[in-house]
Amino acid sequence: MYAIAAGTVANTGQPIDYTSGVFQSIGFKEFHDYLQSSSEADFNTAVDAMKRATRKYAVYQNKWNQRKFLPLVDAVSDAHAFVLDTTDPEEWSKIEAQAVNITTSFLAGRDLPLPSSLTPLARTLLSTPVKANKPSAALSLHKKIQCEICTRDPNEPFLVTEVEWALHLKSRIHQRTIAAQKRRQHNMQYLLLKSSTGVTGDGSANAVEVDKTPPVDGNENERSSAPEQQ
Repeated sequence: MYAIAAGTVANTGQPIDYTSGVFQSIGFKEFHDYLQSSSEADFNTAVDAMKRATRKYAVYQNKWNQRKFLPLVDAVSDAHAFVLDTTDPEEWSKIEAQAVNITTSFLAGRDLPLPSSLTPLARTLLSTPVKANKPSAALSLHKKIQCEICTRDPNEPFLVTEVEWALHLKSRIHQRTIAAQKRRQHNMQYLLLKSSTGVTGDGSANAVEVDKTPPVDGNENERSSAPEQQ
């Protein structure tokens, strides 16, 4: 909060970017003006703004659950989604007991309660038809593909989802990796062919094809040349 009051990120002096990192969380940008003025009017404005942002995020979260999360649950035969209504703080002991019962039953391998039977809210949310075309389509969105080019360690493959695959192929990191591999191949070929040239026993030079293009470092653009006959 001291950083927000100063308007800059601690230790860097850079202006705060409320669109990235922890500062995009609800509550930071809403209290920016108040922390710089400490006026009661700005405090009330900040509280109202935070409440609006929280309600907006709750609506978004509910839509995400119905359109993305629930289709994934429905696509798996042994998966269940449980909804507990935490609207009333006075009912917390009851909510806690429900959560503990579900968890212990799952760990003990006992029968689980019907998810839609727990609360009216659960019945409403879980009975609403999901807007995904097919559960399998929702699952395919999360299927990951290994990029052989960007994988450096076979034990730690570089994975991207099918949705992100086309964007990854055009990404800077993928293009840089391709360029680096081409540079290494070119340099190895140059050194190999250079070391294979020499003089035969009768004093004549070996006739081999040599790529005379010098090795390319990481700061130069890729160059190509046709092989020359020595």
